[in-house]
Amino acid sequence: MGLREVHCLRATRGLNQVLATIQALQPHYQSISIANLIDNFTFKCHRSNGTSNGYQDIYAVNDIAFHPVHGTLSIIGSDGRFSFWDRDARTKLKTSEQMDQPLTRCCFNARGEIFAYSVSYDWSKGHEFYNPQKKNYIYLHSCFEELKPRNKK
Repeated sequence: MGLREVHCLRATRGLNQVLATIQALQPHYQSISIANLIDNFTFKCHRSNGTSNGYQDIYAVNDIAFHPVHGTLSIIGSDGRFSFWDRDARTKLKTSEQMDQPLTRCCFNARGEIFAYSVSYDWSKGHEFYNPQKKNYIYLHSCFEELKPRNKK
């Protein structure tokens, strides 16, 4: 289980840490004032829907971004998709259509209205799968309403 991304977010309830591994995404919420683990959970993402010959494809998480207004989460991966998550309700808000290359970086503008992400080869399959004919792109996605948190279950 290789560590791919580590992000920290200063929020009203303390320091939020997110660890992204090849296996899963694991948000940790730790209050600085009482220095103990308040909430800890893992959710699986960037995997193939079915199994092929008893195996499931698992893709790397390439970047994580927190929405600056709602505090919800975006995750992009080597499978060429982004996902929006409500971490408090522990539910997926949206999964994008699959691009023809991995998604490599992402961020929100300061008001949380636009989600920007890049599409390019991420070298997760090695140099033999690099295709110089494929171009790199940056996309802008209107997102404010899609990232509103849901009610807790």
